[in-house]
Amino acid sequence: FVALTRRDESGDGWRISGWFPVNPSSCEQIGTFARGWIYHYADASDGGSWSGSDVKVCVRYPGPFSRFDGGDGYTCRGDEKLKGFSGKFVEDNIGTYTWNLNP
Repeated sequence: FVALTRRDESGDGWRISGWFPVNPSSCEQIGTFARGWIYHYADASDGGSWSGSDVKVCVRYPGPFSRFDGGDGYTCRGDEKLKGFSGKFVEDNIGTYTWNLNP
């Protein structure tokens, strides 16, 4: 299950959302988003995860969830946990961005 944070459509902050299901050994399209920075985190059903250290973001358990972050010093709620996300800058000339989740 994947959680993402990316620029909000308004351009005034960030949209954090999850959980997008991705089945093992498959390719899933989870959305169409604005180019620029996108950050991602994933949890596997076996307890594994794919994380990073580019940004820390509160994710909600269980999901699904979607919230706006305007940079106002958001604090995780009781049903949320702070997780490290990996970032990728998607250039304007990129049509599709693929994130491979390898063990």
